[in-house]
Amino acid sequence: MILKNFQNHSILGAIFLGIFVAPSFSEEKETKSKTNSAVKKAFIDGTGQGWRELTGEDFVNVNCNPKTWTWDGGHASCTGNPVGVIRMKKPTKNFELVCEWMHKKHAGNSGIFAWASPASIEKLA
Repeated sequence: MILKNFQNHSILGAIFLGIFVAPSFSEEKETKSKTNSAVKKAFIDGTGQGWRELTGEDFVNVNCNPKTWTWDGGHASCTGNPVGVIRMKKPTKNFELVCEWMHKKHAGNSGIFAWASPASIEKLA
């Protein structure tokens, strides 16, 4: 008798899960797919109104060898030898930055600094 009641309750529990829980999983997947399709990836080509690509002419060497940084079209490359800093010639605001960055040595201390005050930049020289 107890076993039969347990089986009945198990069947009712499975039906309950199937009716009420399973639809919530399918709704979540639908919501995620709708959200993901609405997300746009960044695309900047310098041709939009008020936008332009930056080149080596927009930057000045702060404290490194002239051969440390090189420019090929719209791409900047750094040898890392000797370690050095470049900065923009003019202050910039309302910008978007797209970059790929990699430090080839373990525990490197490098990166991109934005919104730096003129006084902090002068201390680098």
